[in-house]
This record gives sequence, structure tokens and C-alpha cells, in this order.
Amino acid sequence: MSGPKCCQVTVDWEVLEQQQRQSQEDDANELIELERRARDSAVDEARKQRIQQLKQRAEARRVQQEERRKREEQAAAARLVQARDEYQQAHAAWQEALAARLDIELGHPGMALPKVPDLPAADLSSEITVRTAIQQLRAVALAYQHAVDSAIAEYRNSAAATSRMKEWIGGFKARAVRSASEIITALEPDGLFVADRADRDRIERIAKAATEVVRPLQHDGFNVSDEFINQLDRVFSAETPSAAQTELERLRALAAREAVRLAEIKTAQVKQRQERETEAAGKDTCGSRSDYPHA
Repeated sequence: MSGPKCCQVTVDWEVLEQQQRQSQEDDANELIELERRARDSAVDEARKQRIQQLKQRAEARRVQQEERRKREEQAAAARLVQARDEYQQAHAAWQEALAARLDIELGHPGMALPKVPDLPAADLSSEITVRTAIQQLRAVALAYQHAVDSAIAEYRNSAAATSRMKEWIGGFKARAVRSASEIITALEPDGLFVADRADRDRIERIAKAATEVVRPLQHDGFNVSDEFINQLDRVFSAETPSAAQTELERLRALAAREAVRLAEIKTAQVKQRQERETEAAGKDTCGSRSDYPHA
């Protein structure tokens, strides 16, 4: 097809700048050589014009470089001002987040908000240091906001989790058969007693300790008593760690008494099984003797 064709021109700025430097060096060397010859002997008019031309070109380049330097300084100063403005905006947003902390605490009494992190010292002397300070400030603010959101979510879910625990205990007590395995399932991570509690770490530690108390009681003959489940409820309802520890020790005492009872039941069952096996073996022996003919 005829007509104009589109084309794309790619400029290698590094090569172009190298060529310009080389041209400038060549002009400077030529000017030095011409001026040396001019001092040694008389020069013709053409050579004088060439010397003047080289001087004018060198001056134009100097002026151009000076103007470029000023433009770069102005652009750098403008970028620094813009970066400082962005830092001030980020810092203002951080201050607003801290101011909202009071409203959060008033709206969620008793909630433990995360500690306010310390900000690193900000160096605002250059664009690079300001940009670094902005990144650090935003990272700290983002991590803090995430921690606050998590604390709020856990706090809001704690009431629902406590209600579920009470309902589960009520339903569990109403059953005819209540096994230790069901309690352990409820105490496992992400189980009924652990999920979404405000003081998650503390509850997880208590749940782990209570699980170790209940685990040895897993036995077909163990039917959890009202006393046992009420004591388990008191462990998780304790308001302080010391109170929870006290209730946990009482749970251990109950579990120890129940373990003794289970051991007695197991011993009795083993004895009964042995007696049945002995009786069955005796009957088999008598039956086998009757099969022989009498003499």
C-alpha cells in the first residue's frame, strides 16, 4: 500500500549524552590548539572566525548547562515540598486515628486496645528521606489500624461467644449421657469456648489446661456430672487469671476423684470379663468330656 508509514523512533539517551560530551571535548581541544597557534604566529581571518565560533559555542553550552541545573534544582525543590505535604497529610491521618481511640474506648467499655506504637524519627531534609518517612508512617498506621480492628471484632464477638457457651452448657447438662470427648471437642482451638473471646490468649491457655484435665477421663463409663460441668463453667467465667487458676485446681480435684471411680469401674469390668471367660472355658471343658464314650 502507498502512503505515509508510521514509525517509532527510539532514542538511546546514554549514547546521545556521550556523543554530546565527546563533541564538547573535541571543540575544547580544537579551541586550545587554535589559540596556541594564534600566539605562535599570525592567523588568517578564517581561523579567527573559527576561534570565535568555538568560544560562542562553549559559552552557549555553559549557559545551557546552567539553565538545566537551575531547572533541576527547582524541580527537586518542588518535589521536596510535595513530599513534605504528603508526609504532613499522612501524619494528620495518624493523629486522627489516635483521636478516634478515645471514641472507641467509650463505645466499647472494658476493651483492651493495642498499645500505640512509637513512630520512628522522620528526616525531612531531602525527598528520599521524606519518602522513606512516609512509607514508615503508613506501615505503622496500617499495622496499628489492623490491630485495632481485630480488637474491636474480638470484643464484639465475645458477648455472642459467652452466650453460646451458656447455651451449650445448658443443653449439655440436659442430656442423659455426657461424655468427656464432647467437652474436649468444645475446648479445642476454634471450638465453642475459645473462638472470638476478648481475652483470647488467656482463654486458650485455660482451655489447653482444662483439656489436659478432661482427656484422661475419656471412657465409656464416664458420664459427666452436673457438678463437673458447673465447675468447668466457673473456670471459663472467672474474671481474673488468679480466679481462673483457682477454679481450674478445683476442676482437677473433681477430675482426680472421677479418675479413681473410673479405675474402679474398669477393674470391676476386667474382673467380670475374666470370670465370664473362666466360666465359659469350664463349660467348654465339660462339654468336650461328654463327647467321649463311656468304658
